[in-house]
Amino acid sequence: MRYTAIFPGNCMKATVIIVTYNKPKYLKVTLDAYRNQTCMDFDIIIADDGSTEETQLLIEAEQKDHPVAIKHVWHEDNGFQKCRILNKSIKAAKQSDYLIFSDDDCIPFPDFIEKHRQNAKQNQFLSCGAMRLPDNLTEAIFKQGHTTFNFHWLNQNGLADRLKYKRFFWPQWSRILLDKIVPIAKTFNGGNASAFKNQIIKVGGFDERMAYGGEDVELGLRLTHIGMKAKRLRHQIRALHLEHGRPYVNDEMVESNRKIRQSTIDSKRTYSSHHIDFD
Repeated sequence: MRYTAIFPGNCMKATVIIVTYNKPKYLKVTLDAYRNQTCMDFDIIIADDGSTEETQLLIEAEQKDHPVAIKHVWHEDNGFQKCRILNKSIKAAKQSDYLIFSDDDCIPFPDFIEKHRQNAKQNQFLSCGAMRLPDNLTEAIFKQGHTTFNFHWLNQNGLADRLKYKRFFWPQWSRILLDKIVPIAKTFNGGNASAFKNQIIKVGGFDERMAYGGEDVELGLRLTHIGMKAKRLRHQIRALHLEHGRPYVNDEMVESNRKIRQSTIDSKRTYSSHHIDFD
């Protein structure tokens, strides 16, 4: 049953920013999962890093009947420019207070929006993540035509019967405990993270010099340098990560990103000037 959750801060306007690039089949499954959230008080911005017409047509179809408003922010394909399209999307979220970042291959659990909103605080960002699925299970989800969050079905279709997967389906009290005791880094993970928009802009948004490889983590470093705390909710705010290739990745961009991140750490940098004008 779908409903709008009531809790402190319910008047806060939240926006999900979903990054995509030429994966309409993935984006379709992901957008379907946002149709069935326990809290429907949000809108969506699709940050499109230069996809072709097939993605545009899908988005136009979704805009006609999706239960929440969808805005499409696009720029021409000029290589991997995820950080730039993210900054453009942040700027486009003019009425939003709170930003939830995700990707076209990350399927949110039904309580995804509700949990992000419930845990939103000005002095912290939420460090979550996604459970990576194998290739055969990814294909099974595409064939089924809708998303299931039942461990038995996932297991029958390729998810290993292992503790590291099963624990995401345990009762909430145990997942709360896991987030306190499991030693997972409290990083800003672009597939599933959130923070207030004013704090993101305060540190200069995403550093547009960065290509693939920890570009979202670097933003989180600057947020911590201004005094924000990272709250780890990997087992409470859950998403399934569909598998896919990464032909755009090369060693040069990964090394370049590593150097920028290390510079941010060494200098305790709080602000990036490598971004668009947010005004």
